[in-house]
Amino acid sequence: MLFSFAGARSTSRAVPCSPAGGVYRVVKEALGGTFAKLSVSALMFDYILTGPISGVSAGQYITGLMTN
Repeated sequence: MLFSFAGARSTSRAVPCSPAGGVYRVVKEALGGTFAKLSVSALMFDYILTGPISGVSAGQYITGLMTN
């Protein structure tokens, strides 16, 4: 909970004036290079999984509509 608060506080200060570089740049400035690499890896993992999970969810929804 404290880590989430610290992250939100840091992000709220950095995002309005964040330069090009996105997540990596903001986290690197706030927490250092190791956390920046970890954050980018987590974000890429999230992007990779979101598509297939959304596809399966949509398929189940459509199948449910057709069977009822």
